Amino acid sequence: MHDWRGVNELLEVVGRGSFTKAAEHLQLSKSYVSRIVSDLEERLGTQLLIRNTRRLALTAAGEKFYQRCLQMRSIYADAERELGELQA
Repeated sequence: MHDWRGVNELLEVVGRGSFTKAAEHLQLSKSYVSRIVSDLEERLGTQLLIRNTRRLALTAAGEKFYQRCLQMRSIYADAERELGELQA
């Protein structure tokens, strides 16, 4: 089984453009979100985000990973919806 920890947090950070906004949306601390995204980068063995005080940007690897994770989230949502339809 693959380790999905940090993926949802990464999607929120990128989608919202900041760790602060992502943390607020997820109702988590900013430091936790930052740490779990850093842990994800460490597990993957590559930097996904370029962070500085003014800006947040995806690296080339981060962009590829982000796009694939968006696809996976969409597929998961479709599977959940289809399951709900089967149960109805």
